[in-house]
Amino acid sequence: MTAAWVYLKITNPVYEATATILINDAKKGVEDPRAVESFDIYTSKKIVENEIEVIKSKTLVRETAEILHLFSPVFEEGFFSSVPAYTSCPIMVEVKDVSKIEEAELLKFQYDEPKEIISFNGKAYNLNEWISYSHGEIRFVKNPHLINKGSGPFYFSLFDPREITNGLIKNLDVQPSSKLSTVVNLSIKDVVPQRAENILNALIKSYNNAALNDKNTLAVSTLKFLEDRIRLMERDLDSLELSIQQYKSTRGIVDLSEQGKLFLKNVGDNDQRLSDINMQLAVLRKIEDYVLSKKNSTRIVPSTVGLNDSRLSALIQKLYESEIQYERLKKTTAENNPLLLSLQNEIENMRPGIIENIRNQRSSLIAGRANLTSTNEKYASVLETIPRQERELLEASRQQAIKNSVYTFLLQKSEETALSYASSEGDSRLVDMAESSIFPIAPKKGIIYGGAFVFAFFLGIAWVTKKELLNSKVLFRSEIESSTKIPIAAEISHTGLKEYLVMDNPKRPHLTEQFRQLRAAIGLFGETPKKVIMVTSAIAGEGKSFVSLNFSTSLTRSNKKILLVDIDLRNPRLSHFYNASNLPGVAEFLTGNVAFDDIVRRTPTANLYFIAAGKNRANPTEILMNGDLPKLFDRFREDFDYIIVDTAPVDPVIDAFIISPFCDSTLFVVRHGKTPKTILQLLDENIKVKALKSALIVFNGVRSRGLVKSVFGYGYGYGYEYVYSDN
Repeated sequence: MTAAWVYLKITNPVYEATATILINDAKKGVEDPRAVESFDIYTSKKIVENEIEVIKSKTLVRETAEILHLFSPVFEEGFFSSVPAYTSCPIMVEVKDVSKIEEAELLKFQYDEPKEIISFNGKAYNLNEWISYSHGEIRFVKNPHLINKGSGPFYFSLFDPREITNGLIKNLDVQPSSKLSTVVNLSIKDVVPQRAENILNALIKSYNNAALNDKNTLAVSTLKFLEDRIRLMERDLDSLELSIQQYKSTRGIVDLSEQGKLFLKNVGDNDQRLSDINMQLAVLRKIEDYVLSKKNSTRIVPSTVGLNDSRLSALIQKLYESEIQYERLKKTTAENNPLLLSLQNEIENMRPGIIENIRNQRSSLIAGRANLTSTNEKYASVLETIPRQERELLEASRQQAIKNSVYTFLLQKSEETALSYASSEGDSRLVDMAESSIFPIAPKKGIIYGGAFVFAFFLGIAWVTKKELLNSKVLFRSEIESSTKIPIAAEISHTGLKEYLVMDNPKRPHLTEQFRQLRAAIGLFGETPKKVIMVTSAIAGEGKSFVSLNFSTSLTRSNKKILLVDIDLRNPRLSHFYNASNLPGVAEFLTGNVAFDDIVRRTPTANLYFIAAGKNRANPTEILMNGDLPKLFDRFREDFDYIIVDTAPVDPVIDAFIISPFCDSTLFVVRHGKTPKTILQLLDENIKVKALKSALIVFNGVRSRGLVKSVFGYGYGYGYEYVYSDN
């Protein structure tokens, strides 16, 4: 829980901003209103999936980051961690050329707001003053996003544009609201909610501007073509009108005969159609050149003005839009992108269909032109009878009418194109502006604290399971009872003290009662009292010397004469306890070097006598087997009421096996968390243990269990809480 609290303190909360736009998708039936469509004749329908990839493109995201100056963020130092100062610092940092940025961190500065002076890199600078710095050329400007002024101190960092761009793309999510909808939802996560809103709004604006520029590119190329044609028509009309005026004034022509009008009208109509056919053939030739060219991205799209085939116009329009879209995607995606390859194949597949359409129309127009030419030749033979002046005048008038109609048509199309170019409406519409969440979406305090609590709970279970279930040592009384038939005489709790002698210790009053229980459990006061009690264990370190010392001390409370004998010739701990390691003892008596009375010594405890192991303990097994053990134990029984014999462990050596026949009972010490379970499970099959007389187990070193360490449970390895003793 402490780690969770620290994590929440050092982690900046993350907010999420969302925005919604509507995209005109030709496949999903989103159409512009008729009024808008009539003005904007170059509006193209888009595919939502393609536009999503365009919105998430590195080009637009980097442009957005550059507009908001995200490559040089300012931070405010906090108590636990630094936080972005996007809305708390009075000034912000601009980079003149982001392509030349060199990464740098912790660039501290100070701002004197009344004087508008910035102290940076040991020098003072004014606002809006460009500073040549080793990491790039920067300047400090006022922060337009300031909301709550922070106390500082402030510093800024410079990041690689690629790092910031990739980070924004990673946090940006662009998804359609449903499969059949053209509404696109944009969302981004940021530690500053205002910055997240600005990023989305700037990204949408950049996307709309890019789409509007693509649409206007076509309008500009068409408008240029129309203007060139209009200027040409104006010059032709001026020339014709002047020639007609001069012709009439010099020849005095006023009216034409009705017959001449009729013939000339027919000829004029045929010539009009021939002109239309020639114009259409010229347009088809330009279109064919455009389609056959493989580098259409840099050429002006020829106009289809004069053609009556709307299908060809639609194919040319679709080809141009596909090429524009291909060039745009090519800048933002890889060459092997499936969408880019699909669009390239679509362009290549459209070309043959357009060429076939052009050739069919050309064949039809050529046939029509031949027919009209033949008809005009017939009219020409008739017109030879008409006065030459009248015919020349009518021919000039006819040319004037043709040029005038073409001029009017071009003016109309020019105005329509200019209106489309002037329109600022794109192919998408903003539905909802960016708005950030009120509460942070991460980290969630409830989940963090809950997860920390659950983790700690299961960590405790795992720790206890590993410590106890995977432990190879004896932990519970039930494990002893299930592994051996030897009864348990008593349980001795863990002392937690460094002293060997703990009887009557005021810090551990329950231990006195536990040794009294042991004294009663082994039946010392029966019809056949057990005078000689051997204390041993399976391995070293299980507390047999501790049990021997305190048990013998407990027996002195019955006003009996007690003898404590240290026959552990290999590791005489009791001799060390009584500072008798270098004094004669059992070893010297068994080898015949000293008398029995010379090895018996009084102890500070009343009625308790002690015999040390001796100082000559070389070859202890040979000493025990070849020495006079029967004589030694006979003297024990004659002079003392009870004899407590501390011997070596039974598993590594046979000392206890040799001494056991001379003893009446055996206390086999098993220590909590020390004795291996494998030894305990083979206890009944051990020949050395079977030879021990009246063996009883003493469960030593039982530790307190549970969460409350001061409470001692009784039995099965849970300590001792049911202890009845004096206050």
